Amino acid sequence: MKELTLVLTAANRDIEIAIDKNGVFTAPRIDARESLDARILLNRPDGAFALKPFVRTPGLPPNTRRLGDFRAICEMRWAIERDDGSIPLPTRLLAEGIGTPCRSWLIKVIFREPRPIAEVWLVSGQRREALAQERIRQDRTSFSPPLHDDSWPDDTLIELKFVEDTKQ
Repeated sequence: MKELTLVLTAANRDIEIAIDKNGVFTAPRIDARESLDARILLNRPDGAFALKPFVRTPGLPPNTRRLGDFRAICEMRWAIERDDGSIPLPTRLLAEGIGTPCRSWLIKVIFREPRPIAEVWLVSGQRREALAQERIRQDRTSFSPPLHDDSWPDDTLIELKFVEDTKQ
């Protein structure tokens, strides 16, 4: 990790990105026009590292996230996986034909949690609904938020209740 460097190339400029000792970095904000051709480059051969996007709106309680953050993570994951060749061409074409994994009701995108999940709640204004139990995997370590459902705006809060929290 000591000699790992990361550069964001966008338009006609390169932006060096600091990486902490745990391999975590924060990508800088860039103009939307620049983002069309932006690339993150590591000084390692392709396949030597896997990037795992993580987006979290600051200021929220520890067990609360925004649906828009999960949508952004999904879009980044899809862009990385689509471009790195890990998804076979027929699968990519099928996924894009139905609106990409992040916008199709036919594909459930899974997000893992470090602790077993008891419940997931969606909250938007006065609307509050429990996530359907079939969207929480049986092993309780992951769930599939309704990324495709535009009736839930990006500012929708996702409240995670973990198994050990419900025992108290």
